[in-house]
Amino acid sequence: MNATELVEILRREGFTLIPLSEGRLAVKPAVRITDDLRRQIRCCKTEVLALLTRPHLNARGELIIPFESDPRFHWWAGGLVGSRSAKHCGNSTPRLKYGRDTSIRRRQ
Repeated sequence: MNATELVEILRREGFTLIPLSEGRLAVKPAVRITDDLRRQIRCCKTEVLALLTRPHLNARGELIIPFESDPRFHWWAGGLVGSRSAKHCGNSTPRLKYGRDTSIRRRQ
């Protein structure tokens, strides 16, 4: 199982993932974590933290900008526009859903 699948499973099961300082990760509610999930989280922790704290493209090519990411990527607060953030992810033509780019169409 990769980090993306693990994060989706944890969220679907009602867990909240919280990136902490110094490369730590909190998973709430901790009492519900099974030994198997704990092992998988430890195995993918670096990748999970990257998904939670850095802009990335999901499997559908959509740009994901986590609130915990560097503020320079927060287009809603004057940061980089969506297409520029996507270039930092290694893709010059992402499928963006929201943002200030004129090429972006909002859902009706």
